[in-house]
Amino acid sequence: MPTPRTFEEGADILRRLSAAQFPNFGAGEWLQQFKRTWKKADHRVVLAYDPKLATILDGIDLERPLENLWGQFDALARVPLMVIHGGNSDILSRETVAAMRARRPDFDLIEVPDQGHPLLLDGPDIIRRIAGFVALCK
Repeated sequence: MPTPRTFEEGADILRRLSAAQFPNFGAGEWLQQFKRTWKKADHRVVLAYDPKLATILDGIDLERPLENLWGQFDALARVPLMVIHGGNSDILSRETVAAMRARRPDFDLIEVPDQGHPLLLDGPDIIRRIAGFVALCK
């Protein structure tokens, strides 16, 4: 992604890159989304998180199938589990969520329509559901 000069320019870049995942966003939502991941520092716009986080993906060859992780998923059998899935996600497919449900029918699923990745998680209903889940885990 190019480095934007202003928040507005950054919001426009995000819109061009992610409009398919967030079809209901208007200009205000794009600006809000941009401000969640970028900040002003020294009179310029910079990432608000460590860009080295993306290096975790360096070793992944997208042309090859990913390693099977069901063993790790199954190891969570005795702990409460919540999955928050964006209906337009290009990271977690509906098929994978269905396979997770088949293996673990008791997990709490929040399906967020018309959003991809990253999810906003800012509506009162979603916040209430997440808070209720966290309270169960105490």
